[in-house]
Amino acid sequence: MVRRVTYSKKGQPVANSHLPGIGGMIMILLICACQRIPNVQFSLESVENPEAGELIRFINETKHATAYRWEFGDGGVSHLPSPEHIYEQSGIYNIKLTALNGDAESFLIRKIAIFEPTQLGFIVFDTSGAPLSSAEVWVYQEKEGWENQEQPTVSSLTDEEGKATFLHLEPVTYYLLAFQQGDGGQWYYRGYTPPLVRNELNWFNVPCVWLPDEPHPTGYHPPI
Repeated sequence: MVRRVTYSKKGQPVANSHLPGIGGMIMILLICACQRIPNVQFSLESVENPEAGELIRFINETKHATAYRWEFGDGGVSHLPSPEHIYEQSGIYNIKLTALNGDAESFLIRKIAIFEPTQLGFIVFDTSGAPLSSAEVWVYQEKEGWENQEQPTVSSLTDEEGKATFLHLEPVTYYLLAFQQGDGGQWYYRGYTPPLVRNELNWFNVPCVWLPDEPHPTGYHPPI
């Protein structure tokens, strides 16, 4: 509440009056103005060491906004409330989210580190050291599936150099079957890797042995 005092020509107060409600009105206007400014907040879906080529989901936690503009720092933009984005290269990027409504706009900038992919690579070759192209490579994350030769976690064919690579894997041990059918038998390998190093390319040699087409005793496994 604001008090107004009136003075006479001699400088003496002659009357007092009150202006009810003005202070309260000012506070209400200030509160409304604050509510109209977007409060920009966002986070990333929980991903440890996000990698190049991996899908990243952004979670928009902004209040008091009706429109958005995301700038991902690599030239990509989006106007979705909670977009998804893939960084093709590793590096440090500035993510800028601008939030708008009919009265105001504000923005928030945060940095994100994108790492190199965790890769698993195999070089498959025969006993002479020659690469085996178009060999099947089955990779398992669970030992039980590998032992039973069930459906692999991931699989691929080797290229002309006998190579097969897999991206965005966990830094754990993987179990491997590699084989290529030939006349009268097949080239075969069965083994496993040490735990992978995160955000690096982990290469392993796969020396296959020749198994002729003949029955083997129950429970037989070729040497690792």
